[in-house]
Amino acid sequence: MAFKVRLLLPLCIVTILLYPIKGTRIMQLPIEMGFKGDISKSTVEHHNKTVVCMLDSWAHWRDNEGKFSLSDIDASLCTQLVYRNVDVDDKTFEINIRDPDLAESAGWFKGIIGHSNNYPKLKVLLSVGGWNEGSKTFSELADDYRKRTAFVQSVVGTLQKYGFHGLDLAWEYPAWSLTGGSAKDKKNLLLLLRELRDAFGNSTLLVLTVSGDRYVAEPAYDIKAIDKFVDQFNVRAFDFAGAWNELANHHAPLKDKEGHRSVQEAIQFYLDGGAKPEKIVLGIPFYGRTFLLKEDPPLQGDVMNTSGLGKPIRSGFKGNWVPDTLLGGYHEICHNITKTTDWLTYVDNFCMVPFARSGRHWISFDSPESVASKVEFAIGSRLKGVLAWTIDTDDFKGTACQANEEGGAKVTYPLLRTINYEFTKEMEKARDALGNHPAYRDENQHDNNANENSSPRPDTKLTLTVVNTSTCKSASLNLFGILFIVILTTFS
Repeated sequence: MAFKVRLLLPLCIVTILLYPIKGTRIMQLPIEMGFKGDISKSTVEHHNKTVVCMLDSWAHWRDNEGKFSLSDIDASLCTQLVYRNVDVDDKTFEINIRDPDLAESAGWFKGIIGHSNNYPKLKVLLSVGGWNEGSKTFSELADDYRKRTAFVQSVVGTLQKYGFHGLDLAWEYPAWSLTGGSAKDKKNLLLLLRELRDAFGNSTLLVLTVSGDRYVAEPAYDIKAIDKFVDQFNVRAFDFAGAWNELANHHAPLKDKEGHRSVQEAIQFYLDGGAKPEKIVLGIPFYGRTFLLKEDPPLQGDVMNTSGLGKPIRSGFKGNWVPDTLLGGYHEICHNITKTTDWLTYVDNFCMVPFARSGRHWISFDSPESVASKVEFAIGSRLKGVLAWTIDTDDFKGTACQANEEGGAKVTYPLLRTINYEFTKEMEKARDALGNHPAYRDENQHDNNANENSSPRPDTKLTLTVVNTSTCKSASLNLFGILFIVILTTFS
C-alpha cells in the first residue's frame, strides 16, 4: 500500500500542474526566432509549391542594418520574385518606374531578371501600384478605353523591354473611397483584366494582389469573374489591425472569433467567392505592426491583463531599420528580442500568433513557428502557395537573430526558409505515404485538374507546436484517466 501511495503522489502533482494549461489563451514564454529546420531542405528545389518573394526596392536606400542590396537576394528560396516600386503616370496613364537610376543604371532590373537564368523555377514579375499609388489613377484609367489601352501597351512594352515574366497588378483598392476609389471600379477592373489577358496571351503571368479584408474586398472584386482572367490571387492576409485602431491587437492572426478578421476568414472569403484554390497565394507579413499603449500594463495579475493585448493605444511607433512607417521589420524585431532584455514575448494560443511588449511599446508579428502554422493551413487548403511580404525585412544577412546560427555559421532568411522547409516536409510526407510509387503525381498536376468548387479539406489541422493547447488538454485528460485507474488499483 505504501508503494502505491508513493506512485500515486507524483501522478497527482503532475496532473495538477498540467491541468491549468488547458484553455489558457495567452502565455508569456520565450519564442524561437531563428530557423530551426534542416537547412539543406529549405529551398524551392525540394518542393513544387509557389513561393512569392516580394521585394521593396526602396529598401536599398535604408541605412545600416536595414539596407538591402542586390547581392542580398537568394533566388534559391523563391519561385516568383516581384519587384515593387512602379506606379502609373496620372497624365499619360503609362507605367512609371519611380527609381530609374536604381532599376537601370544600378542594374537592378538586369540583376534580378538574370537570376532566372540560374534558377529555372524562378519567374520575375513587375508590380504596379501599391499603397502609395492608391486607387484614384487606377479608377480613372480603368473607366476609359483609351486610357486602359495606353496602360496595357506600356505594360507590355516594359515587360518585353526588360524581360519580365509577368505583371502583379497591385490596385489598392478598387471601389475604396479611402484611397480614391469609385463605385464603378468593380466592373471596370474586369475590363482592365480582360484587356491585359488578351494582350498577354497565355505566356505571360497576370497576377492580382487583393485585400484580405472582406469589407474592403466585397465591393471591389467579382471574384468568380476575375478568376477567369488571372493566373494568381495574392491575398494580403494581414494589416487587420494597426495604429489606426483604438486597441492593441494582432494584425495577422491565423484564426479568430467569428466575425473577426483572420487568415482563415480571408482565404475562405475568396474560396466562397469562386476563386480556385490552386490560384490562391497566401500572403504572410515579414514585419510587425506597432502600437503605443496609453498606459503601462500592471506588473502583476492575469497574463491577459499584463500582456497589453486589447489595451487602449495612443498611436504606433517607428522602428529604426524601417523608419518610414509605423511598423518593425522582422529583422529588427528579432534583434530586439534575442539581443536585448527589454522585450517580453507572448503567444496567443487561440489566434496562433506571437506578440511582444516593452513597457508601453507593443508589437504584433509572425515568428517561424506561426509562419509554419500558416503554411500548414495553406497546404491543408490546397492553395497554390505562400507569399513573403517582403523579403527585405526578413533577417536577410543572418545577423539579427542571435539564435539564427547553425554550427557557428550564419543562417539567412529564417522566415523564408521556414516556408520552404514546411513545403518540403509535406512533399516528403506525400512521397513516403505512396512509397515513391510511379503513380505519384505532384501537387501542381493535381491542382490543374481540381474541381472548380474545391474548398479546404474538413480535416485541416492547425497547430502552433510551441504551445499546442490541444496537446496540453489531451495530456491533462489522459493523465486524469491514468490517475483514475491508479486510484482504483490502489484502493481495490
